[in-house]
Amino acid sequence: MAHSLPDNSECDDQVLKPRFHLRTLLMLVALLCVTLAISRNVSPMAVAVAILFILAIAAHVAGNVLGSHLRDEATAKNLAESPRRRFRVSVADCAPTTRLSHRTPLGSTVVVLTLMGAMAGGYGGCEWLSQSIPHEDLTIANLSLGASSFVVLGGFFGFWIGSFLRVFLVATFQAQRESGQRQVSRRDVGPVQ
Repeated sequence: MAHSLPDNSECDDQVLKPRFHLRTLLMLVALLCVTLAISRNVSPMAVAVAILFILAIAAHVAGNVLGSHLRDEATAKNLAESPRRRFRVSVADCAPTTRLSHRTPLGSTVVVLTLMGAMAGGYGGCEWLSQSIPHEDLTIANLSLGASSFVVLGGFFGFWIGSFLRVFLVATFQAQRESGQRQVSRRDVGPVQ
């Protein structure tokens, strides 16, 4: 009694088959060799962290490829099945645009916080370097290089804090203003009957 295998041609089109080229395989082998060579000179914990990092990157890339493929296939399939089934969206269906979508200058708050962060980073870096480096090894060149590095890091941190603070305040003020306008418009309309 011969059993015939079911036709899986429909399933084959939906399943994403992994494709490896020789170049990809050689890159993976080279990456593994470098990781193993480094593992002889590094602690096992550092090797585990490096392997976890590499696996996380590989998982993100694989997920991105799979998600993109599934999205493209679903979009093409939906358009092929029902070309008339397109939704029309009116302006009333959308939320109002926010001021966050417009380009605006940085503003004085961001500039002031960036400068304050740079000054605090420079001062804190000089203090930390003068305490951590023995005085016989502390030279002007070492101190100036370390201080300039801390000035840049402090400036980045100040800019980061200032930018987030500005975006948070703009979004909060806009939400409060629009909330107040909606309450006024509801009072003008009156009760629903």
